[in-house]
Amino acid sequence: MPGNSIPAIGVAPDSGRPPRSVRALSPQQLAAIHAVMRIFVEDDRERGVTADEMVDCAGCRRPRAAAGAINYGDITLCHHCALSYEVMRASGRVRNAEAFVAERSRRPAP
Repeated sequence: MPGNSIPAIGVAPDSGRPPRSVRALSPQQLAAIHAVMRIFVEDDRERGVTADEMVDCAGCRRPRAAAGAINYGDITLCHHCALSYEVMRASGRVRNAEAFVAERSRRPAP
């Protein structure tokens, strides 16, 4: 299991505060988020996480590769969902991982 864990930052899920205003991210901001998220994959591979190791992703609700998966408190997101979450969080579309998972849970399971 990957050891990537990001502490909860910002407002608690039960705060009742409205989300921040949505804003467009610049190409440079998007590139920076992608670069940081790639580092998690590289770090996991360097630590010996193998291609056959899997995690259960709370975002897409399926088993996904463990390399690059991130733990946000009790929520584990695969690399792809973690990347989507970080972009959505940075743009103000979601406040925290719980809101991201709730948003994703409204979609039909794959």
